[in-house]
Amino acid sequence: MKKINLSKLRWIKVIRDLDKWAYTPAHLSKMSHYVLDQNGVTIFPLGFRREPAKNIEAEDEMALIQNGKLTHIVQILDNDYYSGGDWFHRLVKVIWWKPDLKNWEEILPQSDFLGFDPALQDGDPHEIINLKRFREKWDSSGGLEGFQNYIAEKLYNS
Repeated sequence: MKKINLSKLRWIKVIRDLDKWAYTPAHLSKMSHYVLDQNGVTIFPLGFRREPAKNIEAEDEMALIQNGKLTHIVQILDNDYYSGGDWFHRLVKVIWWKPDLKNWEEILPQSDFLGFDPALQDGDPHEIINLKRFREKWDSSGGLEGFQNYIAEKLYNS
């Protein structure tokens, strides 16, 4: 696998889904506005409950956490959110995930990938540099750039 450039990884979001795992290939195939693995590219609408979706800029990258596991890193593609019922959506392109993994329980815990436990419960996007546990670990270990390089290396070796 090619090493990933994560210089725009600025956000983290916890995903909760009644089916336990959201945004799996099977889950995405049932969604409108998705492109699933066309020439190695997967695009889907990422749902947000509140307007914080508008604070994220196009090309920003976001880590998605589910059940204590880092399941996706995505890049925001559009410049603004669009409304769909009670949800706000942003189109994202998957930069990293393990779509062929049969059991996502086997993915390493988020703290192993991130080097810290973000301890987030809500489904809002959080800017990584504003998280207390991130600062405790990474302010003396290279800051955001050190973190981005660390994650890129971990994903490359996983």
